[in-house]
Amino acid sequence: TKKPKAKTTDRTPTFKFKASVSGSTFKCKLDSAAFAACTSPLTTKKLKFGKHTLSVRATNSAGGAGRAAKASFKVIKKRPHHH
Repeated sequence: TKKPKAKTTDRTPTFKFKASVSGSTFKCKLDSAAFAACTSPLTTKKLKFGKHTLSVRATNSAGGAGRAAKASFKVIKKRPHHH
């Protein structure tokens, strides 16, 4: 429900997600890491500049996993403001 813009200067972006089935648990994976349990809202650790992809998968109480939702974004350096 919330994710950074395609290009962001935020090196610790926050993601919010919800499942269509209540009582679901989530697993998240950033880039090539393994899926690990996570909760919403999720704020990442400090990211390197460049492209990243966060995948979130919901598992319902019966253990059925939904399709992973993916958010791809690029962390860019803040440009100095010129007056």
